[in-house]
Amino acid sequence: MALIVAAALAACDQHKAIPTAQPPAAVGAPAAAPAASPAPVAAAPVADAAAPTASNVLFILDGSGSMQERVDGQPKIITAKKAMTDILRDLPAATRIGFMTYGTQRKGDCGDITLISPVGSQNAAAISDQVNRIAPKGETPIAGALAKAGDVLKGAAGPKMIVLVTDGAEECHGDPCAAAAQLASQDVDLHINVVGFNLGARQRAAVQCVADKGHGRYFDAKDAKALTTALAAVETEVKDGPAPPTAYQAAYSDTFQGSALRPEWVVLNPNKANYAVDGGKLLLVTKAVGGLKLASQPNVFRLNRPLPAGDWVATIKLGGQFQTLSELFEFGVMDDAANFVAADLTASNYVSNASLSWGAEKTSGGSSTGASAGPKMLGPWPNELALVKAVQPIALRLAKTGHTFTSAINLAGEKDKTGKPVWTAGGEVTALQTPKALVFTGAQTAAAAAETTFEIYSVTIDQAKH
Repeated sequence: MALIVAAALAACDQHKAIPTAQPPAAVGAPAAAPAASPAPVAAAPVADAAAPTASNVLFILDGSGSMQERVDGQPKIITAKKAMTDILRDLPAATRIGFMTYGTQRKGDCGDITLISPVGSQNAAAISDQVNRIAPKGETPIAGALAKAGDVLKGAAGPKMIVLVTDGAEECHGDPCAAAAQLASQDVDLHINVVGFNLGARQRAAVQCVADKGHGRYFDAKDAKALTTALAAVETEVKDGPAPPTAYQAAYSDTFQGSALRPEWVVLNPNKANYAVDGGKLLLVTKAVGGLKLASQPNVFRLNRPLPAGDWVATIKLGGQFQTLSELFEFGVMDDAANFVAADLTASNYVSNASLSWGAEKTSGGSSTGASAGPKMLGPWPNELALVKAVQPIALRLAKTGHTFTSAINLAGEKDKTGKPVWTAGGEVTALQTPKALVFTGAQTAAAAAETTFEIYSVTIDQAKH
C-alpha cells in the first residue's frame, strides 16, 4: 500500500554497491521469482571524491494487492508509477538513484521486500522501466520496509530523507511508528516524510506518527492530483533539503502555583467542590458524562485572553487517577458547546486491556467530526491505575497551522536522542473560523460507579515567529 522514497543528501568519499536482496520464499511457494519480475539494474560508477556532493535517493514502491484498487477511475498503482517516473525524470542528473519494491513476488509473504537497484545507479530510464513492470500481488510491510531503508542508508554522511507514500496502514504486524522512532534515534540527520494517498481518518493517524517520530512532515493526498502536488513538494525537498522547522516563541504559561486560579481563568458551570489549585497542580474531580459538546458540562476552564494571531501550539500537561477506564479529557478552543475544536484523550477497556486513544475533534453548528489514533494498549485489566500512571505525565497538544488543527500526545516525557519531545499524532481537522477562547475540561464517556480525578500541571501557548 505504499510508495517510499528515501533520499540521503550525503558526500561520499567511497561507496560499496549494496547486494541485491533476495526475498524469502513463502511457505509452499516456488523458489523462483515470476518471469515478469523486474531485473536488477547495475550500479553506475562511483563519482570521484572531489566531485560536488550528490543526492542519494532510494525509491521504494509498494507492489501490494491494494494498489490495484481505483482512485479517479484508474488503479492506484498506475498513478503511483506515473508519479515515480516523473520524479526520476525531473531529479538533477547528479542524483544517485536506487530502487526497492515489496509485495511483487507472492501473496501472504511479509518478507517480500527486494532491492532492485542499489543506490548509485544514475540510469533513471532503466529504473523507470523496472517501475513500469511492477504488478501488485502481496502484503504491506511498512515497518519492514523502513528498517531495510535504514540499512541501505546506513553509513551515508550528511542529511538523509525517507519519504513514505502510502494508501493504507501496516498489514504485517509491524510497528511503523516505532521503526521510524528507532531510525531517528540512531541518526539525528535523518528525516522521514509521509504522503498519505487516499487515506481514511484512522489510517491517516496510523501513518502520520511516522513523520512525527521521524522528524519529518506529513502530506495528505486525497486523489491523483493531490498526490502529484505532494510529490512535487517531496522533489523540492530532495533538491533543496528539508525545510527548516517553524520557530515558536512563548505566548502564555500557567503552572497553577499557589492556592487559587489566576484571574484570567473563568470557570463555566462551576462546581467549586470539585476543583482546587493545590501548589503546582489543578485538581479536577468528575463523574460528569458529556464533555465540551454538553452545554451544561460542569467545570469548563476558559482562558479569558485573546489567542495569538497566526499559527500557534497549545499544550496541556496532565495526569490523575484513571480508575474507570471511561475517562475523557478535552483541550481546545471554543465559542460555545455547538462550536469548538479540541484535542481529546480517552481511556477505555479495549479487549480486556487498559488503553488510551487521542485525536482531534470539531463541532460546528452542532455537527461533529473528528480523527483519532490508537487505541494504545497499555496492558491487561485490572491493573489500569498502575498502567496509566506509568505513562504519566501526559502532554496533550493542539497545533493550529492555517486552517488545520492537529492533535498529538507525548507520554511520560519521552524524548529522542537529541533531547526533543517525541510527539505521536492523533489526527487533524479543518476549521475555517477559529473559535475564540482556549478551554479544557474532564469528563467520563459513560456513567461509572467511581469518579475520576484529573491533575493538570501546566498550560502553555507558543506562537509561530514571523
